[in-house]
Parts: sequence; structure tokens; C-alpha cells
Amino acid sequence: MKYVTMIIFCVAGAMLLTFDRESHQAPTDHLQETIGTDFVYAIESAETITALKILPKQPQTKAEKQQYDIIPQESEMDPAVMRAVKSCLLSDEHYYFDITKKCDFIPEIGFLIKGDKEYLIYASFCSKQIKFIDGRRKFLIDCDPMAEKMEVSFQRAIR
Repeated sequence: MKYVTMIIFCVAGAMLLTFDRESHQAPTDHLQETIGTDFVYAIESAETITALKILPKQPQTKAEKQQYDIIPQESEMDPAVMRAVKSCLLSDEHYYFDITKKCDFIPEIGFLIKGDKEYLIYASFCSKQIKFIDGRRKFLIDCDPMAEKMEVSFQRAIR
């Protein structure tokens, strides 16, 4: 009986560790090297994240560059949705760092993170890329490995 109880505790402990790893994936070195430690820390420690709905504007002339209306969501993001968004963003396994696509980046959704300074993250589902913007620096990363998960998690943030 003592061994059965011990086995049950071991199995329960392993399940909790697995659940904890899935709910929060720590960023790995490659993401920190690419976008910077400050940006990663801002995402990890953010208490609120503002979701941004992005809608394209109609260009008036052929020469005019594409512009967008950025509409911040009024309501606060649900904590479970915010954890899912952070989990999508903060894992090296979700990115291909050595691939550069030759397609247009058309943002469809964004996130505003305020800390010591403002950080912007734009996602393009059609090009399967994420753009991290830190003031004047921009980092465009291919996110094919998490494209479907990203779209589902990020769309829930807009509702």
C-alpha cells in the first residue's frame, strides 16, 4: 500500500510538471539574441497586454504606400488568453530564425506592451511572420511552426 501511494504521488507530480511547462515556456537563447533581453523581459513580466485590431486602409493612388487603421481593444485581455499569447511568443520552438521570406508582411493583429518603454508586436497570418518593434529597431521572424496556434490564440485576444 505504501508503494502504491508513492507511485500515485510520483505520477501526480510528473503531471503537474508537464502542465506547468506547457502553460509557460521559458524563452530560449535564440529569441533573446534576436529581439533582446529587454523585449523578452517586457513580454514575460507584462501585467496587461493591449490587443490591437489592424485593418487596411484603401490607398488613394497607386503610388501611395499601404497604411492601416490600428484599433486598440477597450477591454482587458483575459488572463488565460494573455498566458496563451505569451506562450506563443516566448518559445524558440515556434520560430525559424534562419529563414527570410520574400513575401509582403501584412499585419492583421498586434499587441502593445507597456513597460519602461512601449513595445509593439504585429502578426501576419497570411505570411506566417511576427514583427517585433522596439522603438526604432524591427525584427521580423518566421513563425511557421506555430502559425495555427498563433492564429487561434491571437484571434481570441481580439474578441
